[in-house]
Amino acid sequence: MQKYDYLPLELRKLGLNKNEADVYLILLESGYISIGKIGKQAGLSRPTVYRILESLEKKELINKVQKGKKSQYIAGSPDNFLKILKVQKRKVEEQEREFLRIISVLQGKYHLLSNKNEIKMYSGKQSHKILLEDLSNSSTKKIKVLLSAKNTLPTKELTDVYKKIKTRMGEIEVHEIHAKLLKSKELDFVTRKFSKDKNSLSIIIADKTYLFEKEDGYVIEQAIAIKSYQKLFHLLWENLK
Repeated sequence: MQKYDYLPLELRKLGLNKNEADVYLILLESGYISIGKIGKQAGLSRPTVYRILESLEKKELINKVQKGKKSQYIAGSPDNFLKILKVQKRKVEEQEREFLRIISVLQGKYHLLSNKNEIKMYSGKQSHKILLEDLSNSSTKKIKVLLSAKNTLPTKELTDVYKKIKTRMGEIEVHEIHAKLLKSKELDFVTRKFSKDKNSLSIIIADKTYLFEKEDGYVIEQAIAIKSYQKLFHLLWENLK
């Protein structure tokens, strides 16, 4: 094995520790071999060899064969290292998805939605929740809301957000335009109007503009865009009774 004395280091690059690499190479050279012989060749105690063999079995790199009352082991094909890579790749992909989910939640909760010139998009079932959490951190006292008929945000969730802002800011003023009549009671700081226009988006304008689609959400932080939405809302509001 002297010709290939670099192999233990190469195997460590594939995810094995030093002892696992040494034992795997012994099995490759020896064919079927007992625990006692493995320990003797590797210079390891029997309990240590047991642990190493269990680890290599889990990685599907070796096979155990029962011969009478004795167990013997043989190395599996080096191709099986690709299975380890695939498992690691899956874990990384799962971690990446989880990281992205948590980052989105943190951005929404702690008012950290990237560059001020960006339009940030959130997709999936949590998108509306993330936007509302971000809105609850708003520092504006005037909020304008345009709610669509098909995609009206839950009144209770909106009310909870308003109350959070009011508690922090002391007072707020909310103007809501609804695409359908509501039976729920109006808060003293909320004024509502009804529009027959069946707009497809629900829009909230505060210190940012929030756009709500069926399962997507957008946050616009561009000052020019926010002012444009405010003007359009004002024109619509003034033309409604």
